[in-house]
Amino acid sequence: MAAPKRSFQPREIAQRGARKLGKLVRADGRFTYRYRHPGGAPTDTYNMLRHCGSTWAAAEIAGSTDGLAETRAAAARANDWLLAHHVVPFGDHLCVEEKGVTKLGGAGLAILALLEVRAWRGDDRALDAARGLGGFILSQRIAGGDFHHMIGLDDGKVRDFRSDYYTGEALFGLARLAEVTGEAAWLDAAVASARRLADEDYGVRQHSHWMLYALEKMYALSPAPGLYSHAAKIVEDIVRNPAYRERRQSTPIACRTEGVLAFLRMGPGPSIQDAVPLGGAALATVQENLKRQSRWFKPNGAFVEGDSSDWVQIDYIQHNISGFHAFAEQFQSAAA
Repeated sequence: MAAPKRSFQPREIAQRGARKLGKLVRADGRFTYRYRHPGGAPTDTYNMLRHCGSTWAAAEIAGSTDGLAETRAAAARANDWLLAHHVVPFGDHLCVEEKGVTKLGGAGLAILALLEVRAWRGDDRALDAARGLGGFILSQRIAGGDFHHMIGLDDGKVRDFRSDYYTGEALFGLARLAEVTGEAAWLDAAVASARRLADEDYGVRQHSHWMLYALEKMYALSPAPGLYSHAAKIVEDIVRNPAYRERRQSTPIACRTEGVLAFLRMGPGPSIQDAVPLGGAALATVQENLKRQSRWFKPNGAFVEGDSSDWVQIDYIQHNISGFHAFAEQFQSAAA
């Protein structure tokens, strides 16, 4: 008779995934980006936003966990490679270059990665680069609080491209920069944009987890009621419209888990009217999502794409472990 499959706890899943991301960082600082589980040959594809996001996730978990020194070292290598090869001048600022263009979300996620590693490495070069990237983000603001999303580096022209997530990534980066530096200008700009974007329910239909991360961070630094109510709208749509689960893929579910947990960290809200039953429904959504996500977890720390695909990609690991880590930090100890 076959031995029963072992059940892993959220904290262990997050730590195993962080170790896996660390092992996927090569000696030169570039990730082994995509391969078939368990040991297929890696593909030649690459994506700098996912490089930055995966570095941030690995660094965040490793920085708060004993015994992950190798993962911390790997995240530092990934940052060094980013700085050496893809952070380039853009006028008076800095941007993240990839294939002749720069993407707004790349600047936001690079700030997160650089500052997360700096938290335990103490690298002033990373802080200088983060400020330069923040300046680039502000230079791309347009009417209505939003931003240009892609710019060609050969001609400086805005490309006809929009992402559902870049604005949230950029605002999260600005808020994190404000938190680390204590410089109010970054936060003031982020909050001003968020207030304008709330008028059009930005990120609600898209279930933007990055916008929820941004709103959480801004609210912690400047608890304006409008930030909370905007986040609540996004989470309400996630709770009431779970069609994303029907794809049976790990990352779409994981991203909603991350976003809802960011909302729950914001607390019960600034007034009694905000203490809605959404809190309980939101936590139930997280628990159901994590249950589903665990189906695609492998004991070596990898996450595959879903029911019909055994591809592993660094962002699959990133988003899943961020959710398991956040849940463990918020709820596992209390539930134990």
